[in-house]
Amino acid sequence: MHCAPFDRSIANMAGPGRMVGMCLVLAVLLGCGTSPPSKPRASIDVSATFIRDFAERLKTDPVAARRMLGPVAEFSAKPITEAEADRRAADFFLRASDVRIVDVLPGVPDDNGKQRPEPGRFTLVTRGTVTTLPQVIGTAAPSRTNLVNPDIIVEIREGQIMAMRTQLPLR
Repeated sequence: MHCAPFDRSIANMAGPGRMVGMCLVLAVLLGCGTSPPSKPRASIDVSATFIRDFAERLKTDPVAARRMLGPVAEFSAKPITEAEADRRAADFFLRASDVRIVDVLPGVPDDNGKQRPEPGRFTLVTRGTVTTLPQVIGTAAPSRTNLVNPDIIVEIREGQIMAMRTQLPLR
């Protein structure tokens, strides 16, 4: 908390001996120097504004919107896990030119089609069809992932939107 400068004219009216006492009383009443700095508003409010801004910019200025995303997922012939393949597919889908975000839901989907709150994570409800670049998952031959209107789970991390995974909508 920031303390305002003390008005000496009030202290002079009270007399020089009472100035220290008045300062202490004011400091206690105002909380100056006695409480830790206040925390910023809940990060979920900032994250929600950030992700909604991304969804709106994707409609009007896709280039600017894509700058809000984290690093581009790399596709290579090197074997990866299913989880990594899903993360890459989600990132690829978010960057596709013909994808639309039709809704932003706070949290992540649970197994019953409801949203479970999770700070900094959101579910993007999308419309569009995309086929990823080839990926090698485990020991299988290279394959592509076809995505049609998936929910994309994202996380806001260090001021960027990071694709986490895709999920078929259960709603």
